[in-house]
Amino acid sequence: MIEAGSSTDIPEGSYRIIEGPGGPWIVVHTEGGFHAVRDRCGHFPQSMDGGRLNGYRWRCPHHGVTYDIRTGEVVDDVGFVDLDPLTTAACEVREDGMVVIDTDTDTISDADTDNGDTD
Repeated sequence: MIEAGSSTDIPEGSYRIIEGPGGPWIVVHTEGGFHAVRDRCGHFPQSMDGGRLNGYRWRCPHHGVTYDIRTGEVVDDVGFVDLDPLTTAACEVREDGMVVIDTDTDTISDADTDNGDTD
């Protein structure tokens, strides 16, 4: 588990980037709660800091690819092919108001774990 900060420090419609296992994570606060994705675009492995959030859709600032922040799935590939979904992890808000990301490898969802690959 990674502490991302107090829920009051990440207002709805905003995000925070934090360091964690495997590199940085983006924690996003939407109207439906908190969501976490690895800070790495599925088109090219670079930070998506500066991306735009519209509801549950996150648009990469470099290529314009749009993802569903809840699932990591591509919702607009803007013409790119074979894009990887974003790696996601469960978020929760503890009783003390701290937002935490569950980075246990059994709960992280990405292309390698979702398609049944075992190598």
